[in-house]
Amino acid sequence: MKALDNMCRYSNIYGACIHALANGPGKATEDLKVLLNILSRNVQAIVGEIYSITENLMTNETDPWSKDCLQACHEEYKLAQRYLNGIIDVIQSEDYKRVHQPITIVSDLAHQCQEHFDNPPDSLFGVGESRVSPFLDLNNLVEKLALGAATISFGL
Repeated sequence: MKALDNMCRYSNIYGACIHALANGPGKATEDLKVLLNILSRNVQAIVGEIYSITENLMTNETDPWSKDCLQACHEEYKLAQRYLNGIIDVIQSEDYKRVHQPITIVSDLAHQCQEHFDNPPDSLFGVGESRVSPFLDLNNLVEKLALGAATISFGL
């Protein structure tokens, strides 16, 4: 039960998440399909929000290293949006096996975005220094929800 709790903790639908994952095999498959759809759409909404935030912050950022981090995240979340558009289409066609790899990539992209702030690469402006990510919590949320969706899709 601890694994279920860890997976559902970051969901805004905690009760439904636990219920869907804890049910027996009969109804559980349908519940998991619904949960996969909900998790994927939540990830899609958060990814869109982060993409917009990066776009707005880049225009006003004066620190070159922070701007590098924002530009890298912007590109990663642009790619994540493309993956998610495809994932939603695949879920609607009920071809769940094709969801696992791209949703895992979305989770990896969120992690990479955070890494830019935690350990920015060397840039044209010198050796990178850690910066506070303006979306630390959102990156972590995308990573966890996408991994939850990947886990569910793998079992369907």
